[in-house]
Amino acid sequence: MEGCGCDLDAVAYNVTVQGFLKGSQCYEALLLMEKMVERGFSPDASTISILVDILPAKGQDSKLFDMIKIFVLKHYAILGLIKGLFENSQCVAARELFYEIFSKGLQPDVRTYTVMINGLCQEGLFDEAKELLIRMEECGCVPNAITFYILINAFCKKGMVCKAEDVLELIIQSGEVPSLATYNALMDGYFLRIDEAMHLFKEIPCKGLNYNVVIYNSMLQGLFENGRCASARELFDEVFSKGLQPDVCTYTVMINGLCQEGLFDEAKELLIRMEECGCVPDGIT
Repeated sequence: MEGCGCDLDAVAYNVTVQGFLKGSQCYEALLLMEKMVERGFSPDASTISILVDILPAKGQDSKLFDMIKIFVLKHYAILGLIKGLFENSQCVAARELFYEIFSKGLQPDVRTYTVMINGLCQEGLFDEAKELLIRMEECGCVPNAITFYILINAFCKKGMVCKAEDVLELIIQSGEVPSLATYNALMDGYFLRIDEAMHLFKEIPCKGLNYNVVIYNSMLQGLFENGRCASARELFDEVFSKGLQPDVCTYTVMINGLCQEGLFDEAKELLIRMEECGCVPDGIT
């Protein structure tokens, strides 16, 4: 096409590169990507996505991986590749690529740090993830609500509530307000310490946040699991007084909790009320 005096545009370059990648002609694809960048064009999201997807299949080809690393570091396509490596259980390669960013004199942005922290948590490397959060702040990159949530949620799911509390302290020290999702994750972690969970729940409006149905659902579940049926009933009534509408999960938690307490008639009445309010029970209910 170019030999005929017809220049390729961005779309044509990306389509051609994607064809090479899908045909496992990775070296040819990378050479063409270098050429398109020299011409002032950039690989689009689809091209980077295919590059990431084919990488695990070529994982034994160290020369190819080095070429891909050089390309993404040179052309700032780092985020997609790190994410793809973690998604394909290539944690070591993801770490190498991330720390190579610094050797190139570049600074990761908040999204890149967040992807790294999330990947490390998924691999069970919680202490390393927390250290990276601290390093992130020391480098002047401010974590966002998603960054904090990922780490707190990971700690709480593993029962490491004390470490989650340490991260909460970092949020407070940074002057940020924990998100509702963060509060929800912490409350889930506190459910063996229900009084602390309730204290955290009551703190939410003091932080300028509004309750939502999801956080009520979590609190109701925790109360029933700790034998606090009366408190759960009171909290359920509060949902309406806050102008919220219980969803199918709210009703299901309540009905299940009432049944576990032997309050079958009350559970049946609540099922009828649920349908009258236009909330359709699901198979679990």
